[in-house]
Amino acid sequence: MENLINSEPIIRQNNRNSFMRLYVFLIIMFSFGICKSQSETDLVQNTFNKIVCNQIFNKLHINIPLFVPGQVIVGKINSPNYDIQFHEHDLTDYIFTDEKKIFENEIIRSLNCNFFASSSVVNNSLINAFYKKKLVFSLNISKQTDIQEITLKVTRKDLVRESKFQLGKLESIVLKKRDDVMIIYKDYASDGLITTTFFNNKKKKYIVTEERYDKQLLLEKISYEPNISRSVRKINTITRNGYTPDGKHFSEKTFNSEGYGIDSTKFYYEKSLLTSIIQYNTIGQRSILLGYDSNSRLSKKTFYNENDVLALKYTYNGNNQIETIEMTPSNDQFGKRCVFSYNADSRLISIQFYNFPAETMSMNFKSEYIFSYSDIGMLNSLKAVDKMGHVTKAIDYNFENVE
Repeated sequence: MENLINSEPIIRQNNRNSFMRLYVFLIIMFSFGICKSQSETDLVQNTFNKIVCNQIFNKLHINIPLFVPGQVIVGKINSPNYDIQFHEHDLTDYIFTDEKKIFENEIIRSLNCNFFASSSVVNNSLINAFYKKKLVFSLNISKQTDIQEITLKVTRKDLVRESKFQLGKLESIVLKKRDDVMIIYKDYASDGLITTTFFNNKKKKYIVTEERYDKQLLLEKISYEPNISRSVRKINTITRNGYTPDGKHFSEKTFNSEGYGIDSTKFYYEKSLLTSIIQYNTIGQRSILLGYDSNSRLSKKTFYNENDVLALKYTYNGNNQIETIEMTPSNDQFGKRCVFSYNADSRLISIQFYNFPAETMSMNFKSEYIFSYSDIGMLNSLKAVDKMGHVTKAIDYNFENVE
């Protein structure tokens, strides 16, 4: 075990897309509380918001995202990579493989909006989405107040995803596509140990991870290799985290089954604000630098990867809502800009996308998504508009209470 404690961050195996791996830390630190409970309204809002955002990024095509704690994945149940798709580090190889995905996830992370009124969520509710009057998906909300359980069930044609939460914590996810079934379930022990088990009926193998927390701080995570038996545990990797006395995450080290360091990441702060993340491996040093405005809001984020630089800038309106996100890569002649507009009730009514040549910085309008709401504050339509101003697709939403 000496190697596990004192090993230097030396990479002894191929580490694909390690630059993009840094990005997962920001997603987790800014957006997710894996161990923390969420209110019933938050669970429903977050699920529906991610579905809507996923529609936007797919030109309103109806893909149902598969949500795994700490991650967002577009559900491809037949993906050959499914054996590794719920370990945080491995997931980044699948999700954050290009600048487009970074830009999309920045939009999801930055948006602080609700698409329906909190008071609308009752014991049994149904959100339906229609395209040309044909049902494309349903989000069924079922609550059992006596045991503080909520079930979110999304259905689309032959695809069903059901997530169950108890006391605000994820208990299980079941994804069914015809005869293919994927199950994720979590066990919470009183000593801070959380065990997550993944199973796919076609591969007939279990993948297990164990996470040990102390006062909601993740201290250690052990990932085990896939096995036909859930009880057989052969270590794949061990990740250990370090924290300051006031709970700030300052280090993360990952070791392989032989005890050699395969990844090392450091986090740096100025007062309470995270200002940089630096990752070390044999390929080189990769880093993310973060800057803030006078109100301590994130104003810039810069990714450094060998000779490549990816810069993002953020601005906000008077209500502290995100107003623009701009991304400029060093290896591309075109940047991207996203502009958000809100109504008097602070509800999101428009997202506009622009491209701009790096030389001129003149904005070229690309597309727009327009949101409209009912009198009770429920999102009732989402329209896609092309650069000529023509509506190319529209989704209508219906919210109803089910007795």
